Amino acid sequence: YSDFDFIDESLIEQDLLKKYKVLIWLDGSVTNTETLKKIQTWTKQGGKLYMLVKCENIEGEDWTKVLAKNENVKIFNPNLPCESAFDSIAKTEKEIIPDGKKDQVYWTKFTDNSVMILNYSDKIYQREKLTVKPCDIAYKK
Repeated sequence: YSDFDFIDESLIEQDLLKKYKVLIWLDGSVTNTETLKKIQTWTKQGGKLYMLVKCENIEGEDWTKVLAKNENVKIFNPNLPCESAFDSIAKTEKEIIPDGKKDQVYWTKFTDNSVMILNYSDKIYQREKLTVKPCDIAYKK
């Protein structure tokens, strides 16, 4: 079992990152400069950023190299399978604990009993009427 939260630009701009030790950037390579600056400041203050994408601001400026100057930032080769990247992160960050199954599927259950499922495997994950493609996220109420 590994608990995770989804954080978007608006939450980062509200300084929500201060509550976290690790950010794994999976998708969405373009964001605004203010968000990138908040992430940069957070990593300088000890937050650890793992990127599976190259990033740029809305103006098209490459921020990957800017963020990579910090030792708390690791950028994975975009062609690396998600499972390999996550295995590497899990070995480094002991707070990320799988549920004991080697399926590379992670669940978060919310107070309203809805669930968010993150599938890092290279196989389709199916349970009941829910299907999650490899390296994809699904939400079920």
